[in-house]
Amino acid sequence: MAQQARERGFTIVELLTVLALGAIVLSLAFPRVSGFLSMLRLDETALALVRDLRFAQAGALARGERYAVHVTSERYSIYRGPILVSEVSLPRDVRVDAVVSSRVIWFSPAGHSSGGFIELRANSGIKTILVSAARGHAYLVPRSTR
Repeated sequence: MAQQARERGFTIVELLTVLALGAIVLSLAFPRVSGFLSMLRLDETALALVRDLRFAQAGALARGERYAVHVTSERYSIYRGPILVSEVSLPRDVRVDAVVSSRVIWFSPAGHSSGGFIELRANSGIKTILVSAARGHAYLVPRSTR
């Protein structure tokens, strides 16, 4: 008896079942992935702002000139005296929610600053940056465990 060779492969029903299951898994995972990406953008923005605040402090000390960081809800700008040094736009989903005083933090050639805090907010959370008035040092405030 001769056996017929059976073709190997998948039926259309099997392929559609696998595609449907894949679509369900992706639809469940997408909100978590987008929230994770938003959290990464918030972290990256907060670290960049801390770095730029430290740059302004170091520039004031090194050059003997006053530096200022002007903060709006959508961007921040660094000035050396009246000269614009840098301007950074925030990502669309990250905004500045609060800044102490007039939205300007300045650094003197003596090493101190006007001090204050900047609060960055996104759908994924809040990051607070504190600038010490006495030492002019900028740092991220650790998360509280409420």
